[in-house]
Amino acid sequence: MDDLLIKLKEKYADLYANYKIENGATNFDINHFNERLTISLASLPGFDSNIIESEAYRSSLKQSFLLNDFWFVYETLLKSNNSIRNKNYDIYSIALEYESSKYKTELNNVLKESVSQLLNVSKFKLFLETLLKKCNGKLNKKIQIIIDKINSNKKFDIEDLTAITYAVRNVFVHEGRIHFKGLSISSVKDITSILLKNLKIIIYIIAISKLF
Repeated sequence: MDDLLIKLKEKYADLYANYKIENGATNFDINHFNERLTISLASLPGFDSNIIESEAYRSSLKQSFLLNDFWFVYETLLKSNNSIRNKNYDIYSIALEYESSKYKTELNNVLKESVSQLLNVSKFKLFLETLLKKCNGKLNKKIQIIIDKINSNKKFDIEDLTAITYAVRNVFVHEGRIHFKGLSISSVKDITSILLKNLKIIIYIIAISKLF
């Protein structure tokens, strides 16, 4: 996935260097997005094994740091577009716009694979129930809806995945770690890794849709 994002970054860099945007032709800030994507792709969080001996914990922390970093890329991609920024959207729901685009098939394939992987992670429902207690307002209600979907075997949508990602990212930002009682470090790492991969693909699809 990172290879695709690197190619995307190169494409945007080339576009920014060679394409003169006529006044009013687009509201999308190409340079801002390209800069934020570059920063995230260059990020290689590491942890001293002499201080944090557990390899599993170090790996889990790395995924958490990267998830937070790529969430900034996602926000930059969306907020740099005035036509999106001026709408009254929850930041995690924007991806829904692209379900009706020509990239619907790609998004649905990403969704299907990610949901299948998440549901196979040990104690994923417990993870969501713990996450629910750490969320407030509309995000809390959204996580409850997702739990209800699992209980009634209803299908997820892209907004569900981005809402979970946003909630997990917020826990990491506010608590400095993602460590839930009753869940193994391995399970938390697996969930975070799946959400990170899914987020990168959504970033790629949305960004490509702006180019073509």
